[in-house]
Amino acid sequence: QKKKKQTAEVKNVSLTVITPFMERKEILFWKYLNMILPKGMVAVPKVGLNTLVMPDGDRNIFNLVSDKALDFVIFLEEDMSVKLVIDIYDNSFNDRSLSEQDPYLVDILSKLKIKFLQVLVANDFDKQKTRKDIYKALEIHIEE
Repeated sequence: QKKKKQTAEVKNVSLTVITPFMERKEILFWKYLNMILPKGMVAVPKVGLNTLVMPDGDRNIFNLVSDKALDFVIFLEEDMSVKLVIDIYDNSFNDRSLSEQDPYLVDILSKLKIKFLQVLVANDFDKQKTRKDIYKALEIHIEE
């Protein structure tokens, strides 16, 4: 059954609700993140950069990336401080990695000392390796 698009006209601009909000691979990875994250950490999908940082002064570089959404941001639940940004990709033709797609975004995250990790999410991605990579980035030590 085909769903009817949710649209509205607001001040002469036509708006449509984006459906689906997340692709299947994103949903599955988000569920996986919620399973492996330790208590006290929360993963939030599609966080707008403009909700995490604020420019003080010249907005030129910020304006180049302010509308970008980060695939997943892991926050410390107690104060919602950013612990890690995760960019997922699947090596498909139209899917480019964070550094190739947004060099300014990578530069901003680096200069703010916000850790980021790129994760290959193919159909058969290595969940154990991914967990280790995420834990390493979060500085969580696990017993082998």
